[in-house]
Amino acid sequence: MVLDRQTVVMPRPPHSDVSVLSPAVAASGRHALDPAASRSDAPGSRPATPASSAIPQLLATKLFVPVSRSAWVARERLDLQLEQGCSGPLTLVCAGAGFGKTTLVADWLRRSKRTAGWYSLDSQDGDSRRFLRYLIAAAQRASAIAADPLLVELAAVASDPDLIAIEFVNAVAELGDPVTIVLDDLHLVEDAAVHRLLAFLIDAAPPNLALIVTSRVEPPLPLPRLRARGLLTEIRAQQLRFTAGETRVFLRTTMGVDVTETALVKLEVRTEGWPVGLQMAALSLRGRDLGTAEAFIDGFAGSNRYVLDYLMDEVLSGLDDEIRRFVLATSILSRLSAPVVNHVAGTQRGQQILEQLENENLFLVPLDDCRQTFRYHHLFGTLLRHELRNTVPAVQVTRLHQLASEALDVAQDYEPAFLHATQADDWDRAETAYLKQHDLRMLQGEIDRINALLRHFPDDEVRRRPALLFKQLCAHDRVRSWGPIDERIEHVRQALRLTPHAQTEAELDAFAAIVRLKNGHVDGMEHALVKAYESCASRSPLMYNMSLMHLSLLYLADDRREQARSVASRAQAVTRALDEPFYGLWGTWWTAVVDLTAGEIDRAAGTLDGLNAELDRLYGEHRPRNTAMAWASYAQVFYERGDLETAGRWIDRALELMDPLQDPANTCGIVTTHAMAEAFRDPLGPGLVTALNYANRVLEQAGMTYFAARLQVLQLRIALSPRSALDPAPLARAWLASPGVRDSTALVFTGVPFPNSRRGSAQLVLARCLARQGALDEATGLAQRCLEQARDAHREPCVVASNLVLAELALQGGHRDAFDAAIREAVQFGQRQRIAGPFFEHGDDLARAAIGLASREGHLAYAQAVERVMTSAPPVDARRAALVAGRRRTAGGTSGRPAEPTAVLSERELEVMHLVAHGLSNAEVGRKLFVAPSTVKKHLEHVYNKLGVRRRTQAVAKAQSLGLLGTPA
Repeated sequence: MVLDRQTVVMPRPPHSDVSVLSPAVAASGRHALDPAASRSDAPGSRPATPASSAIPQLLATKLFVPVSRSAWVARERLDLQLEQGCSGPLTLVCAGAGFGKTTLVADWLRRSKRTAGWYSLDSQDGDSRRFLRYLIAAAQRASAIAADPLLVELAAVASDPDLIAIEFVNAVAELGDPVTIVLDDLHLVEDAAVHRLLAFLIDAAPPNLALIVTSRVEPPLPLPRLRARGLLTEIRAQQLRFTAGETRVFLRTTMGVDVTETALVKLEVRTEGWPVGLQMAALSLRGRDLGTAEAFIDGFAGSNRYVLDYLMDEVLSGLDDEIRRFVLATSILSRLSAPVVNHVAGTQRGQQILEQLENENLFLVPLDDCRQTFRYHHLFGTLLRHELRNTVPAVQVTRLHQLASEALDVAQDYEPAFLHATQADDWDRAETAYLKQHDLRMLQGEIDRINALLRHFPDDEVRRRPALLFKQLCAHDRVRSWGPIDERIEHVRQALRLTPHAQTEAELDAFAAIVRLKNGHVDGMEHALVKAYESCASRSPLMYNMSLMHLSLLYLADDRREQARSVASRAQAVTRALDEPFYGLWGTWWTAVVDLTAGEIDRAAGTLDGLNAELDRLYGEHRPRNTAMAWASYAQVFYERGDLETAGRWIDRALELMDPLQDPANTCGIVTTHAMAEAFRDPLGPGLVTALNYANRVLEQAGMTYFAARLQVLQLRIALSPRSALDPAPLARAWLASPGVRDSTALVFTGVPFPNSRRGSAQLVLARCLARQGALDEATGLAQRCLEQARDAHREPCVVASNLVLAELALQGGHRDAFDAAIREAVQFGQRQRIAGPFFEHGDDLARAAIGLASREGHLAYAQAVERVMTSAPPVDARRAALVAGRRRTAGGTSGRPAEPTAVLSERELEVMHLVAHGLSNAEVGRKLFVAPSTVKKHLEHVYNKLGVRRRTQAVAKAQSLGLLGTPA
């Protein structure tokens, strides 16, 4: 049975014969959740507690509200949030260990004197029947619900938890009185059925039911939907941190420690408001007077060696020798797990010792819910490493780093293995660890991290290691931070002559072939790429797949679609067989790119749907940077279908994830797709200027000839649109004057992931430019050849685009029959995959003719898609009005005063918006303002709320229209 809100049986009259209970319960003669059945006849009496014999399987202590200290800090600001949250179905208190989640909720219940049911979950509650038993028992403690019949029903082997959940919701609704239930430590339950039941209860909750959930991790519930509907109250780690005032009360009232205001601020900053950290500091401050307490905090917050030595002695003095040696040896580790600490500390009791340290609250923080991985609190870790340096000989510390590198390499945790090897000056092991992580990180787009790790090697170590030289070449090629690439390739070849390395030789040959292809050297490239992937097949999965990907690009550019698909499928099969799932996901994305480029829009969309679902499952919100390419491909799908608003949203997500200047080799496809979507969504708006700024900045950084060609063609496509206010004449003259533009045999590469074939959109743009110069016959012949070749290659989007260009040319020449024939074929091919995007680039006459024909022939969905295209962008007449307004401004006229701002942006928000309007990414804005990219994102979210928009380009447009950024560009 699938639960949804429509499944709920709403409260019914007391004497109704309708029942969804099982026959056994219905035969009992009373409603299983009838409030009246559980109440005493005496007015105002409390409900009777069910006899323990009726529910022997329930552990009563799981239903008790935890007891906390009487002098705990009152937190009125959070109490208010909890109180307000009870007006909605769900309040989520979510933060890591040590933030006082359970204490907060329990103390609030006592202070507010609110009656609530409490259910402390554990790992054994991953069963829907067990979960419902305890939930109903908790509800009975908080209300007048009689739980016994339901528990009997649940105990039956054939009982249906879904039906019981429905009855529970109905009973709460019939009760009418407020029912509050706390589900504590939900992160301990991983069962999907329980989460589904809980999601149903939240979604179907009557107004009088309020659930409060505490968890260390974000639960798999429909939080975005609840958040959007205003049905979710959230208290996160940032709110749970102690403020300066709460720190003061905690130290003085709860812990009995008195310090000066100055010392208190220092301590609050040092511990960052973490309640457990404050508690540990306070324990060491007890018994000190104001003077010594402030001196202690100075050392605690700074680097006073004597105070640190004293604190270390005080903390470690109670530990036996084995534990002391253990914590000192493992202090060099950023994460502690049993296999690694056993190898480093030379023990077999690593897990036992870690659990003992956690049980004794010795500054150990769990990093997972299974208590398998931990870390030392940063304060305690700093002190341990200080003691290690002062008490252990340097040669032994070096040996500890070597042992750590060995253990982490076995655990396949390669970055810390690499870093420990560099600490030990073990460059052979460091090279091995670096090479094991390089290819995956390169594919995921972590170019900046790759280069940061590489800088740990001394220059002379890099120069004498061909493998490192080649990986350095790959990373720098992505960001174009070096000079001529041929010179760098030769440097690697020279190193290989001195130190032969078969894998690097194969990788370098493949890399050189790919570079030549990108620079337009097509002759002989098929043979070179085939040889490259064959030589890399058993040596380098990354270069093997890169060779196959570019070979498929070469085939696509020559309309050899089946060969391109075969090559992409081969690459996908190989990557799926590897241990690392991201390689397989990358291969899947590339098959979608091949289908998308070949015109198989529906097929590509299906692949991308599955791919994005898999990425969400594996990575959640922490996606690798290069997964933005999948979102860019999604944007291309929606563009082809004419849904530019959705396309723009996917592109915005891609740009938030990827910094265009960190990896221009990949993001050139994203930023040009961004410009295309903005141009045809609103060709008169400032969003286009922002998008073109992005594209030009990436081009300036990348210096890629194929990207320059793509951007030039794209700008002409935008200018040629009758909706655009751009003047196409100077752009067309410059392009037509370029060498080889009219050569139909020249391969026009416009960049990964969307290359144009020599017969693709570049040729259609050329035809439209020729027509503007009066060469109508030449333009028509060129467009006709594009159409014939698109038909032969079964590229349906190009068939539609070619026919629209032919229809436009027929209108200019007055050939009505040719116009009708072109529109008919455009509708015939376009309706198969709802290809409506190309209509953005032409006048309304073409769209109206297509809508009429599609409607008459019964293609109503396609007619609606094309009509949506017409209403999604300014009408053609708007271009003329914009041009006239521009001339008036140039002549010194006035177009009126700017609109009065309706929202007030802070000074920092205005700074962010000015930089965003000039095309800077979040990372770039952060570097300019010396803040983290996440802080920039928060500023933008505030701007969106104030301006009533959802996307950065909309925010720029709105801010400029309100005069917040000066005169619009």
